[in-house]
Amino acid sequence: MSTGILTGGGRRVTSVPEGRGGILRHAIFRSSHPRRLSRHPPNSKLGLQSAAVNNMANWPNEEQRQVIEHLHGPVLVLAPVGTGKTTVMAARLARALESGSFLPDQTLCVTFTNRAAGEMRRRVEMALGDRARDANVFTFHGLCAWILRQEAGDLGFAPDLVIYDDADSPDLLEDVYREFGVREKMPKAKEFFWELSQRKSNASPEDLRLAGPPPLFRKEARIRERVAERYHRILDERNALDFADLIHRVRAMVHLLPEKRKRWEERFDWIQVDEVQDTHFSEYDVVSHLAGRTKNLAFFGDIDQTIYEWRGSNPDEVLRQFRRDFGAPTEFLLTRNYRATRVLLKAADRFANSFGKRRTRLVPDDAVERGEKIEIHRANNPVDEARWVARTAKTLARNTGTTKSTVILVRKHERAQVLSRALSEAGVEHVTVEEFEFFRRQEIKDALARLRLILNPADSGSLHRITLRPAMGIGQRTLRKISEEGVPVALRPTDLALPRTHHAGEPFATLLHAWRRGEIVVVDVETTGLSPGRDEVVEVAGVRLREGEPVSTFHRYVQPTLPVGESEKVHGYSDAFLRQKGEDARRVLEEFVAFARHAHIVGHNVRFDLAVLRAHGRRVGIDLRFEDWDDTLLLSRRLVRSDRHDLDTLARLFSLAPRPSHRALDDAHRTAELLARLVPKLAEGSLARARIVAREGRAFAPLAEKVAAWRAQAQAKRPADLLATVLQESGLLDYYRREPRRTRHLSDLLHYFRKSDRTNLDPLSSLQDLTGKVALAKNIELLDPDDRRIPVVT
Repeated sequence: MSTGILTGGGRRVTSVPEGRGGILRHAIFRSSHPRRLSRHPPNSKLGLQSAAVNNMANWPNEEQRQVIEHLHGPVLVLAPVGTGKTTVMAARLARALESGSFLPDQTLCVTFTNRAAGEMRRRVEMALGDRARDANVFTFHGLCAWILRQEAGDLGFAPDLVIYDDADSPDLLEDVYREFGVREKMPKAKEFFWELSQRKSNASPEDLRLAGPPPLFRKEARIRERVAERYHRILDERNALDFADLIHRVRAMVHLLPEKRKRWEERFDWIQVDEVQDTHFSEYDVVSHLAGRTKNLAFFGDIDQTIYEWRGSNPDEVLRQFRRDFGAPTEFLLTRNYRATRVLLKAADRFANSFGKRRTRLVPDDAVERGEKIEIHRANNPVDEARWVARTAKTLARNTGTTKSTVILVRKHERAQVLSRALSEAGVEHVTVEEFEFFRRQEIKDALARLRLILNPADSGSLHRITLRPAMGIGQRTLRKISEEGVPVALRPTDLALPRTHHAGEPFATLLHAWRRGEIVVVDVETTGLSPGRDEVVEVAGVRLREGEPVSTFHRYVQPTLPVGESEKVHGYSDAFLRQKGEDARRVLEEFVAFARHAHIVGHNVRFDLAVLRAHGRRVGIDLRFEDWDDTLLLSRRLVRSDRHDLDTLARLFSLAPRPSHRALDDAHRTAELLARLVPKLAEGSLARARIVAREGRAFAPLAEKVAAWRAQAQAKRPADLLATVLQESGLLDYYRREPRRTRHLSDLLHYFRKSDRTNLDPLSSLQDLTGKVALAKNIELLDPDDRRIPVVT
């Protein structure tokens, strides 16, 4: 077993196993640079700020300069930690933008963590200002979530995807086990989730699926197959994907849909990827398709230090395929190391020489200090080891006056518990690996569930969680009963969290009445993009139905204040066309409000259409309020057995009249025709839905009113302020008041929301951005550089 204390400002301590009998040795050595980034003024020509730059006498050195200047073709940069790799990547991106050869929104950088992505974006914006803001910097999972949201309408799901993390997914599997009564016949839910994830990640092109469960198991594993199918069906109902789905679905899209592959090949002209040694082949499959047209793909990393083989990374396989797909890359090697001492680098270099195949080198920069010799300490058992580590950490803190540059590494979570007790006994402030599971904590998930239900009224997983704490008279048995009885009649538990269900007696009473005796306006819009907070409407269309029959239409083009950019490839309208045909946005929206007055609104994926209409309206001084609406996308998911529910697929399924897609008026007509096919199916279950609501609805009514009020406030309140309101009014703060640790975590969540709020977005868009980020965040990224506690991590 090995435990280590890594200190930047003081000594660096590690333990390594020695021989037999559990005797442990500890090595003590001194380093010179803290874990946090330097805050000194930048001294680079590009204005890039980092610890590496501030420790380089001549930035960039010749090796770094060659990488920064080489912008075209396939590239492989082998760069051990401490050689300024991240700074070089940021400088290379800045150079690409400065060159004039690449537009910011046509560049893509893929990093391993959100923190690294944010740091790269920050450095480039410091160097180039606002013109760098449109550069795309993502993690792999963030990139795939973004792509899927861009393509949501055509793939048959809503852009407000819910992403299930590795705590949500096993919980859902437990529900499926219980539903099928197979817990005794199945592995633990976490183990089976891991198996599912691995099978999806390693799926061959033949096994990729755009929707529904991929063929994960053969017939001999029928129980596993049934559980996997039900798990994925529930995810589909909740408009949710798990982590492995994000990459699996993008791979399926580029392999199975030639027109989408072409679109995304044309989307980026220049791509660079960090941490090639930890890149899974499925992730390589995605970026290789994105870069297939231009061949401008660069990989950075250190092949000698891969640590993610357990999750399937195989750098040798990835690089072999890279060379087959792109030809021989131009290779660079960064060797000059600025981060450690000569003693440490020499020890690391000698250790690396033991590798069967060594591909990098460690050369101390001239300015690197010698450092202290490595001291060996022996301990007879884990408790003695932990006490020695605690005493050493306390001494380091006393001698250096800080703990900010100290980290303790452990091999397993169990080891951290022994170490934590020793640190507590020694009075050393620390935070264990469990503390880093911030977004997995019960109280944090309870708070986030409320925000997710505000954003996505169909998120039944969040509703289940909300009803647990504090108790509101809605038991899990009640929710299961509603689910079981509701499926045949198109009712979901989330319908009871909508005020209209209680006002009208069943969730679709208003729609059915409007179809039979009233008026409906079927709406569709085309936009400059998928962010309601930033993008604008370029085309608005509506079909007015009276007693189910079309009586009039509305159609206008809008002159946007933004360039249409990549959206032209979707709707086909150029800036020149919209300048000629488009009208003033305020006038068009006022006319549409008049056209739709007193009608029930319907659309396919209409939640997005209404969000962008509202946001654009606010910017031009119009308050567009759509009190009630229904979505044929959500209706078809309940009423139509199909793996995909995009408008094209449903039109083929129902043999609707062929019309061009992504023309607002044509899509509105098709949606009206689809609605005519869905209404009779919906009407069949009306009485049964009303009976269930009458029996179970009373307990849900107060929650429905609260969530509706929060949803209205989300349009105007900044995310942190909304979260504060939700925590107070939901009773969560009172519920956890006797547990100071949990209330502190809720306070930390508020702080995170306030600090991470993208104030250039409207409140609702920023809330969507934040809830999406936390689902993809690695918990250690939350560690504040100014936190005085010593982190204990694996």
